[in-house]
Amino acid sequence: MIIYLYVVISLKYYLKFTNDSKFIKSQYSNVKKLIKAYEKKYFNKKDNLLSVYDRWNVVDWPMSARDGYDMELPQHEKTVGYHNVMNAYWIWSLMVVEELYGETFGNDLSALKDRYLEAFYDKENKVFKDTVTSNHVSLPSMIMG
Repeated sequence: MIIYLYVVISLKYYLKFTNDSKFIKSQYSNVKKLIKAYEKKYFNKKDNLLSVYDRWNVVDWPMSARDGYDMELPQHEKTVGYHNVMNAYWIWSLMVVEELYGETFGNDLSALKDRYLEAFYDKENKVFKDTVTSNHVSLPSMIMG
């Protein structure tokens, strides 16, 4: 899941290094399809957050290396929840889409950013939590926040 959003993000850097705007323009429909597919499958409009449905998209390291990571990740079962890094990639990809194509396909970036901070930022401790229900903090969450 993250990898596909990163492809959208990488278009910005591709353009920066190659100045190949023709290629970027040619990817418009593919980018739009990808964003719309994410909205349909993973985005919860009520909570204004991207959901995590696939275990491998959140944590792919062994239990012994999770440092107290507390999101339920049962083996071979569907995992549902809101994860910091997934939402950060979602917002970042929409920012790139807006920069490259001048639109966000109906997404309100300001509202998404506000909701992200509300959901993941712990004002008291000045850290970004991994999930909306967790107090666990990891390096990826802090970097993306």
